[in-house]
Amino acid sequence: MRLYLPIVPPSANRIWRVGRGITFLSKEALEYYKTASLRWREHIPEDWKACSVKIYVVPVSRRIDVDNRIKPVLDALTRAKVWKDDSMVADVSIRLVRPNKKLFPYGATFVEILPREEKYGNEEEVEGWEKI
Repeated sequence: MRLYLPIVPPSANRIWRVGRGITFLSKEALEYYKTASLRWREHIPEDWKACSVKIYVVPVSRRIDVDNRIKPVLDALTRAKVWKDDSMVADVSIRLVRPNKKLFPYGATFVEILPREEKYGNEEEVEGWEKI
């Protein structure tokens, strides 16, 4: 499944705001979640045990901390009801794409979700690593 949004995800550092002792979602996060809910109408099949998520972010010309964009995208997928919960995600990768103001004046988010048979890998994947 491939999904697209015509805006950049907010930074995880900018999702929540506090004012007068009340914690609330920022305008930026609300806009992103609303856009995702309107555009991401697909749902993963019920029989998927787990999934892999690949995220591609086309930033606007500003500098961007890529690791802070993962959680907002996963939360947007959950709020858009693409899946019941992001606990079924077995692995996530994220990659920045070169900014292009002509094609993506507000940046963009591309997400590819692929099925996996198992959520967990095997012990062999970490065998031989030094235990501290």
